[in-house]
Amino acid sequence: MRDFINIDESVTVDFEEYLASLEDPELSLAIEHAWQPVLPTLNLMKLNFGTKVDVPHFFIRTSDQVFAEGSVLGIIVSAGLIKHCVSAPWPQAHEVLGAAGPAVVGGNMIAQLGLTWVLAHEYAHAFRAHNKVLEIVGHTASAYRATEHDADLCATAAIYRILQKMFGQVMADIDIRRFTMYAIYWSIRSLPAEGGGTHSPLSERLVQILMKLVTITETSIETVDVNCEHPETRARTEPLISAIVACEQLYERECGSNEYGFIRAWHSYVSSGGHVQCIEDWMQIAPLVQQLADC
Repeated sequence: MRDFINIDESVTVDFEEYLASLEDPELSLAIEHAWQPVLPTLNLMKLNFGTKVDVPHFFIRTSDQVFAEGSVLGIIVSAGLIKHCVSAPWPQAHEVLGAAGPAVVGGNMIAQLGLTWVLAHEYAHAFRAHNKVLEIVGHTASAYRATEHDADLCATAAIYRILQKMFGQVMADIDIRRFTMYAIYWSIRSLPAEGGGTHSPLSERLVQILMKLVTITETSIETVDVNCEHPETRARTEPLISAIVACEQLYERECGSNEYGFIRAWHSYVSSGGHVQCIEDWMQIAPLVQQLADC
C-alpha cells in the first residue's frame, strides 16, 4: 500500500523548463539572475583545475526540500535550494567589510555566489572522483566527511577565483578574500541543519572555508603555504576571522542568538582540535584522490 503521507510528487526538469513553469514573474527573474554566474564560474573552475571532466548538465527537482546531488544525468538541484539561496538574508557588504566591500546595485550577488558555490561543490565531487574513492576506502563517516571537505574547499577556491576575475583590478587581494567569506557565509549559515548526514556541521564547514581562504595562493604559480609559515599568509588570518565574526554577529542580531550560536561553536571546534582532525581525515584519502581525480 502506498504511503500517502510521504508521496513525493516532484519531477526532474531542465533549468529552462523549470523557469517557464514558475507563475511568479518576480521569482522567475530572481532565479534567472541568480543562475547567471554558474556556468562561467564552473567553466573557469574546469580550466583552473585542469580537469577533462566537462561541466555537467543541470536539472531541477521540483521539491521544496533543500538539496543538491550528483547523478548519472548530471547535477540535480532542488527548487527548495534555489529558493533558499534567492531568499537567504544578507546585509550589504559594507556592513561587514567596511568601505572595502564592493557596492553591488541592482542584483543579488549573494544568491548568485551562494548557488554557484553549491553547484561548484557538486562538480568537484565529479572531477575529484569521490565516488570511486569511497568505493575503495569504504563508505565510512570519516571518508564521507573528507570528500565533502574536499568539495567544499574546491568550491571555495572557485568563488575566490571568479571574484578575482571580477574585482582584481579594483580591490586588494585580502579584500577579495574577505568578500568571498562574506558571500559564501550567508547562504550556508541559514541552510537547514543536516542530521546524521555525510557533511560536517555547518559551523565547522565555515571554519574550514576560512582556513582555505587564508592559505589559497593569489596566483596559480605560487606554492601553497599549508603550515602558514610565511608572514603574508599569517597576515590574512585576523582580517578573515573579523569578517566571519562580523557576519555571525549580524546574523544573530537579525535572526536571534541562541545557545547554538556559531561563535561559541567555532571556539569549541578549534579548542578541541576538531579542525585538525578534519584535515587528518582528508590526508588519509588525499593520495587516492590525487591518483584518481581527472585533473
